[in-house]
Amino acid sequence: MANKKTLDQKIDALTIIIEKMDARMEKGFAAVAEDVAGIKANVNNVKLGMATKNQIIALQSRVNSIEHQLRDTKMELTSRRRSPTGVAPRMPGLPRDTRSGWQRSGSA
Repeated sequence: MANKKTLDQKIDALTIIIEKMDARMEKGFAAVAEDVAGIKANVNNVKLGMATKNQIIALQSRVNSIEHQLRDTKMELTSRRRSPTGVAPRMPGLPRDTRSGWQRSGSA
């Protein structure tokens, strides 16, 4: 009989240990699942904030257009400075008269 109690006590002790380990494992799995959900949320937020390839291409097209306009404006202003009269052919978007804010270089 003494052996039987000892065996039952060992079984009970092992059962308690297994239950505790099971509870720890469940908590660990829940923590891992929570971490994975957080990572997924971060990835989704990054994806939402990123531009698509087509959006980047469209933006580059707009930037190229603006650069082209700036280059044309610079050439126009340079030609006005080099012109003996200070007047070059009118360019759309620029004032008609140099007295309206545009002055030749050298005049104050």
